[in-house]
Amino acid sequence: SPREHYEADATIVWCSDDRFSRVLHAFIEHEGFKHCDIIRRWGGAKALDHPAYEAERVQLFHDIKISIKLNHPKKVILMTHSDCEAYGGLEAFNGDLELEQHQHVANLATASQIIRNNIPTNIKVELIFVDFDGVWGV
Repeated sequence: SPREHYEADATIVWCSDDRFSRVLHAFIEHEGFKHCDIIRRWGGAKALDHPAYEAERVQLFHDIKISIKLNHPKKVILMTHSDCEAYGGLEAFNGDLELEQHQHVANLATASQIIRNNIPTNIKVELIFVDFDGVWGV
């Protein structure tokens, strides 16, 4: 491991579901990121927009602020994915992929506003939804 400190290209809020780990690493490589702070939570950014997850929201927000303080990322990337068990899986949407994606996009939009209102304005916020066909900017 290198001794020198780094500045993060991004802080990424991602789900703990390992099925999508390859996608995350491919996304990081595609974006050309050298250093990322990856914050893993079940449901990814969902905790920021769900009242039942208050303790997780507080911890997640704390982790994002620590990343910003210590590693000065240029952007915060909020991500969620299809068939996420924190959402009840695809079954919670009766197998309707469009309905599922709509819910994820709505959660990401609210999470984005929460983050934008509480971080420095020079840090970009990006929203990503991942399904079994690809990675989609929201």
